[in-house]
Amino acid sequence: MSPYFPDTQLIRQSALFSVSPEQLVRTIETCDLNGVPAQGVDTQCGWFCRTQFPSLGPRTQSATIRPGTPYDAERFIKETLPAVTDIYASLDCDTMVRVVPPLMPGIEELLEASYFEFARESLTQFSSIASVTAKACVDVRLFERRPQTTVDSENKLNADRLLCEWIETFLEISDNWKVAPTYRAMLPRIISPQAYVVIEERGKAVACGTAILDQNGVGLYNISVKANRQAGGTGGNLEKSLGTKISSTLLAWGKANGANFAHLQVNASNVSARKLYNRLGFVDLYPYTHWRRSLYHEAARAAL
Repeated sequence: MSPYFPDTQLIRQSALFSVSPEQLVRTIETCDLNGVPAQGVDTQCGWFCRTQFPSLGPRTQSATIRPGTPYDAERFIKETLPAVTDIYASLDCDTMVRVVPPLMPGIEELLEASYFEFARESLTQFSSIASVTAKACVDVRLFERRPQTTVDSENKLNADRLLCEWIETFLEISDNWKVAPTYRAMLPRIISPQAYVVIEERGKAVACGTAILDQNGVGLYNISVKANRQAGGTGGNLEKSLGTKISSTLLAWGKANGANFAHLQVNASNVSARKLYNRLGFVDLYPYTHWRRSLYHEAARAAL
């Protein structure tokens, strides 16, 4: 089955880089796989079966499968789904499928027929590095981490210490403490070059973000602004300013380190963030969704 690419923006951007739409999508998906390391990865029938680091709270360990080879609908239903749902049931996890429509035409109908439920929709945004606003801001503090090239020395120890401090800063700014175990375990496992940035006001961190270099591109992650800077009026304008400074500084770092494209992922319903990235030069490249089959369904099936 040949993937179908109806989106004009995807065709246009892939042509700029002289690659097929499928190649561009697979490159970005590979970047995301490397930028968000899993606790465990298995391969079943051409799919990557990932088990994420657990967060706080009951049954919060997540498991996601993604296509590692060209998608085949018949094989997916007959071989992949039974194999991975059994694996995740044994780990006491729901099964989550990441659906990238350009690579997997028609899979949503198959998932619905297999008792999966729609969970959420996100967008991948993209730009050539020459088309984005990439300017380092003097009031943004940045440090790099390069695990592949840093020897076991004082520099490595200092980078690891700064990473630990940045993780705690991100947790405080985002006020999302339930992901603390996940981030503390996941970020040190990233092997690609990384940049971490923070903006402070009166000695207090108010915004932060991350960039990761991979596949000749730079990905933006964890862009977060303190809640009391997200209110209406001047607060809303300040949030745009802070988000722009963080993103622009990370893009400048990526450009200086040889990236020729930039990408990020944003919740489809987050209109303000999408507009901010559009102003920086990003375009919506393709959507992706997550579909979940509850562990309780597996228990009911086993009881039959």
